[in-house]
Amino acid sequence: MIKEEYVLTRADGVEIYKHYSDEEKYIIQVETGIKYEIAEDPHPCKYTYIESDEYLPNYIERLNAEVDEKYTDEVIEQAVLNTNVTKPYTVINNDLELDSNEVN
Repeated sequence: MIKEEYVLTRADGVEIYKHYSDEEKYIIQVETGIKYEIAEDPHPCKYTYIESDEYLPNYIERLNAEVDEKYTDEVIEQAVLNTNVTKPYTVINNDLELDSNEVN
């Protein structure tokens, strides 16, 4: 959703507001088609904004860092070691085929 937030009042008395996406996406100025991370305009604003489908680079970087931290090689290895396989499967290793039902 597009948010509007007061920034400051200039020396000439004009109030400046910023517009941004609360979902960390780009916003698009409807009248010009220009894409912004944050747009600042005098109030009342003569432009309108819509939210794009494209996330901001900082959001994507932060999300990737969270995933990298949560799913380290050590965490993945531990999850694999703690996994129990209950369905039949076939292992093929150097032309030797083993059926899990035959191994048990």
